[in-house]
Amino acid sequence: MEIGVLLGVGVATREAIAPTEILENALGSRAIRLGTSAASVTGHDPAHRFEIDAHYSVSHPDVLVIPGGFGALEASVDARLVGWLDGLIGAGSAMLTVSTGSLLACATGRLVGQSVAGHWLCTTHVRALGSIPSPYPMETYGRVVTTSGTAAALGGAAFIADLARWGPMP
Repeated sequence: MEIGVLLGVGVATREAIAPTEILENALGSRAIRLGTSAASVTGHDPAHRFEIDAHYSVSHPDVLVIPGGFGALEASVDARLVGWLDGLIGAGSAMLTVSTGSLLACATGRLVGQSVAGHWLCTTHVRALGSIPSPYPMETYGRVVTTSGTAAALGGAAFIADLARWGPMP
């Protein structure tokens, strides 16, 4: 099972590492670090340098982790990136979004009218994209799991791993 983690400018380090490690351990796979542009990305809180394995457009992971960070709003209006994400959802890939990373799943249009967990800073943008900001730390819609932050993403990663190991994904 291929796991990918999408890493862009301003990515939140903990949001990228913590849920990805749970998925790697539970599914026995190493995650591929997918970049939006550069050969490496510096995360924040704490500072961490991620070496990128491949540009996102060349990968079709079974599970994709989308951490939040300072670049999430800008990334959510990148038509090529959003189109790629839409294709992954349409092909049945599972997606775990963390914090402001939920904006990218909303931008695909597949979560219109659905409750979406995410960071409170993106509430206005989630509404503008037609989704409903949730007061809960985790929401699921089909194979898309949105979470409010790192702690909730740990549960979301375990949820996706359990479904992948023990039963069909919804």
